[in-house]
Amino acid sequence: MKNILIIGSTGQIGSELTMKLRNIYTGNVVAGYIPNAAPQGELKESGPSEVVDITNAQQIADAVEKYQIDTIYNLAALLSAVAENKPQLAWKIGVGGLCNVLEVAREKGCAVFTPSSIGSFVFDPVQQVLRLLQPLCHLEQPRPGVRAVYTK
Repeated sequence: MKNILIIGSTGQIGSELTMKLRNIYTGNVVAGYIPNAAPQGELKESGPSEVVDITNAQQIADAVEKYQIDTIYNLAALLSAVAENKPQLAWKIGVGGLCNVLEVAREKGCAVFTPSSIGSFVFDPVQQVLRLLQPLCHLEQPRPGVRAVYTK
């Protein structure tokens, strides 16, 4: 029996994944969410949910303990447009939050799944200037973001 905590369960990927895992596993598949993004509808009614802010290591540890979690899925993230305007918050969630998950997992003996953000576009002012100087130049290529590099 698996007991899974999905942090970021009400996001675009998290909501789909939570429902899929609840159909596969008989253990607890806990929908971890932040207060302003509580589960709704079937996601709320189909299994346990808990306030788990990735920036709060104690909330993660408490949920792991309460539900006897053995696997943590880290899907907490900001949309790119938000992250570009709030880089400190993006760092706090993407890097600091990952550190919190890894530390709790180390202490409690949990497996961790954390996807890479390698497909992210990263703002590069030099490229933007070159684009202005060469209107018919190539399209910007995706490069790994800070979190992707840090995660690896």
